Amino acid sequence: MPILVIILLRAVHVLTACIWVGVAVFNALYLIPSIIASGPAGGQVMRVLAQQRRLPVFMNVVSGLVLVSGLGLYDWASSHFSLSWILSRPGLAFTVGALLAFATSGVAMSMTVPAVNELGRVSAAMASGGAAPTPVQLAEIGTLQQRLLLAAQISAVFVATAALLMGVARYL
Repeated sequence: MPILVIILLRAVHVLTACIWVGVAVFNALYLIPSIIASGPAGGQVMRVLAQQRRLPVFMNVVSGLVLVSGLGLYDWASSHFSLSWILSRPGLAFTVGALLAFATSGVAMSMTVPAVNELGRVSAAMASGGAAPTPVQLAEIGTLQQRLLLAAQISAVFVATAALLMGVARYL
């Protein structure tokens, strides 16, 4: 692979990984807990982030770029997935980091996306009803928000650990 392609892949990988880790940690430690603590106003913020600011779309693009560029770098570094490289200490660190990054995408698809979709459904039902939210609706929102927070916390740990492993792998 030409060196300019490697440099471009690495630049895209590092920049988008920094964004992914930063957003994941910010969401888990500050944004989602603040949204939960804000009650109904938090729902407004979530709607603006999702529908107007398109945060889910942005993060899908960012995580996709991380995974695709990382796969290209992994292929190059491992001499096309050489088992001897994969089983080396740096190879194992890169492999575990890569698996954690892919697992984070799995968390998003299996936990985050369904929780956000359900929150949108319940919020729309509440808005269209015109009346005060029922205790059942409030309980459902609370459950979904806690599921969203758990997914954010898992994702933050996974991508931060992946970044740490990628950062130190060549020194092992």
